[in-house]
Amino acid sequence: MGEYDFFKDYDVLILGGLIPREYEDEVFKKSIYGIPISASAHLQKLIGGFDALLPKPVRLLNILPVGSYPKRYKSLFVPGFSFSHTEGARDINIGYCNLTVWKKLSKKLAIRKNVKRWIKTEPKRPKVLIIYEVEGEYLSAAVMLKKLCPKIHISLIVPDLPAFTDIDKGGRWIYKLRAIYRTHSSLKRMKAIDSFVFLTWYMKDYYKAKKPYVVVEGVTDSEIEQEVPKTLDDGLKTIVYTGTFTEKYGIMDLVHAFMLIPDPDFRLVLCGGGETEEKVKKCAKKDSRIIYKGVLKHKEALGLQRGATILVNPRQGGNEFTKYSFPSKIMEYMSAGRPVLCFPLEGIPKEYDDYLFYFKSPDHKSMAEDMRALCGKAPEVLNEIGEKGKKFVVENKNNKVQCAKILDMIKKSMEDSV
Repeated sequence: MGEYDFFKDYDVLILGGLIPREYEDEVFKKSIYGIPISASAHLQKLIGGFDALLPKPVRLLNILPVGSYPKRYKSLFVPGFSFSHTEGARDINIGYCNLTVWKKLSKKLAIRKNVKRWIKTEPKRPKVLIIYEVEGEYLSAAVMLKKLCPKIHISLIVPDLPAFTDIDKGGRWIYKLRAIYRTHSSLKRMKAIDSFVFLTWYMKDYYKAKKPYVVVEGVTDSEIEQEVPKTLDDGLKTIVYTGTFTEKYGIMDLVHAFMLIPDPDFRLVLCGGGETEEKVKKCAKKDSRIIYKGVLKHKEALGLQRGATILVNPRQGGNEFTKYSFPSKIMEYMSAGRPVLCFPLEGIPKEYDDYLFYFKSPDHKSMAEDMRALCGKAPEVLNEIGEKGKKFVVENKNNKVQCAKILDMIKKSMEDSV
């Protein structure tokens, strides 16, 4: 008997949005702006952990996470199709109308239709629904499911809070109003949730969690990361950033700080996209050592990380949203086996302090000195630092370890409710 044979009679469904590997090329070809690479990769790693622990693969009800037509995506309709994220899995990608404004209603109706179909399939078999992300359409389905099947256990993974998901849109009032509405709407529907998975301890306070919860700040999957060949390993001192280009994440602070480093053998490689994309491009024209790569597929970004001298996250603390986030790139950076330089954010647990290097100050000159000093260490020292961090996350934060915490919490919650 396996440790999680408790779930052998349960029908476990994950509702969330990732980019299926076989659909990656299509998404990149049609996307005009905003591909959620990090969220998709995070969900894929969690699914891999659940599959490794449970008696059989989980089932995935997927919402392709693409921008709206016509400004962010080139297709008016997102197709529905069946696929398998692993051998033996029976997954469905839900089709919907992708037109701006109409999109949310179309997704809501399509999700409700598919979860109803799921609940009616083998109606006597107990169900567990794991929702990834605080989306109104997902929570609406959760409320409906609780009415149809009161005994279902619904667990919500909270990677971000609705109040802070539009921080790359600047301070425009329309986005502030949307954030207020989404927050109020999600809080009203939390009664349908039986357990929570938070990324930071502060999230439990935000939601005033009275139901079972567990904190899982990040996850790594060494099998995915090790199969990626490293790039850029050519003897130059290469500083790499992969992620969102937004003022509040500090991308321009990183660029301006780097430009204060006079050494010609340094270079800054930037991978991603967002509101400051044009500013980054202008700086790259002024300084040929700045290399703008744009949005890359996940494995291409991993290759850049593995070939870097150091990896940098310029997001600073002190903002309200930084309490509620553990940057997924920190886990990904550490998994790459390279030294990581970042700011000590409130959402990063103290156990990481022995494996990360912290900027001493947000002053650009100070940041430049910190990057120069770390890159100046001997290659064997940098390798040793990187391997130490990698060992920590591979052994302690791999997807089996982290998903075991989630399954243990769900199992205990269901047993206690009997």
